[in-house]
Amino acid sequence: MTIEVVHIHGFKCAGTTIATLLAHNFGPSFRCVESTLRSKRLPWLQVIGHPELSGVRAVSSHTITPPPRGARPLVFGMVRNPSERLISAWRFFRRQSSQPDFPFSGYLYRQRHLKNYQSRLYSPQFGELSGELPLWGQHCDHLQLGHHYFLGTVDRYAESLVIIQYLLSLRGIEFQPFVSTENAAIADENKALPDVPIPEEYIHLDNLLYRRCDELITTFREVVPHFETRLEAMTRSAQVETRFRHLVDSENFLRIPVHH
Repeated sequence: MTIEVVHIHGFKCAGTTIATLLAHNFGPSFRCVESTLRSKRLPWLQVIGHPELSGVRAVSSHTITPPPRGARPLVFGMVRNPSERLISAWRFFRRQSSQPDFPFSGYLYRQRHLKNYQSRLYSPQFGELSGELPLWGQHCDHLQLGHHYFLGTVDRYAESLVIIQYLLSLRGIEFQPFVSTENAAIADENKALPDVPIPEEYIHLDNLLYRRCDELITTFREVVPHFETRLEAMTRSAQVETRFRHLVDSENFLRIPVHH
C-alpha cells in the first residue's frame, strides 16, 4: 500500500486540527513525518517507500516537499490570511518562549529569512533569484492547483473540508470531515497587539497565494455536487479532537534524516 494523502502542515494554519482529523479517519494508517532538522525540507523521495511507512495511507508534515506533478497522492494544505498568520505565530512564540513580552518588531527580525512563509512551504524552496521573484515564488505562482493539489483557507475552513472530502471520494477514499471544537489557529487566546506594521515584503507573495486559494474554493463550490447539503451536514457534526490527538503529538512523529 502506498501513501494516498499528503497534508502539508502550515504553521498556525489549523494544521494540527487537520492532522487530527486525518488521524480520526485513518487511525493507525496515519503518521506525522518530519525532517530531523526543522530548517531542512524533507524530499518526497525520502518519504515514499520508507520502511517505517509501510501500510501508511496518510501523512502530515511541516517539512515534506510537495510530491512531483503526476504523483499519486492527493496533496492538500490550508492557507491563512498572511498578516493574521504572522501575528498569530508571534503570539505563539511569546507563549512558548521565556520572553512573554517579546515585541513583534523583534519577531519580524527573527523571521527575516522566512518572508512569505506560506509561498515557500507549498512550493520548492529554491533560493536563487530570477528577475524580481525568487524561483520558489515564481513556481508558487504557477502551481497546478486543482484536483490533485488543493489549498484551502482557514477563513473558509468548513468549505475547504467539503472540497477535500469530495476530492478524496473521487479516489475511492471515504473521508468524514467535521468542524473541530478546538480549532486553536482560528481563535488566539492572546490578543497582544504588534508594535510595528508588517512590511509588505514579508507577505506580498503570500497575499497573492491567499487570493488565488480563495478563488479556487469559489470555483470548486460550483463543481462539487450538492455542496450546500454537504456543508450543512458537516457543520452539524462538530467533535472534540482529543480521542486521536495522541497520534499527532511530537512523540509519535517519524523523523527522517535529510540526505545531503
